[in-house]
Amino acid sequence: MWSPFAARHRAQGLLIGGIITAAAGAGISTFLLLLRPDNDRAVWAVGLIPMFVGVAMLISSWLVWPRNGHTPGIGPGA
Repeated sequence: MWSPFAARHRAQGLLIGGIITAAAGAGISTFLLLLRPDNDRAVWAVGLIPMFVGVAMLISSWLVWPRNGHTPGIGPGA
């Protein structure tokens, strides 16, 4: 059985992971853009993959965050 503390811990883990992954993706994109400024190939776009994974983790953190004492997926009607 889930407790409110476990739900919050899960949401916080997604939040932290999302921030780190999104920042790493933005850093990779910036690094590759500065490394190859001639625009022959858009290698900087490789950093968009981890950046969007991080954004997805941030969204999922927002979705599973307990609100008003209610944990999504627990209780009547879940």
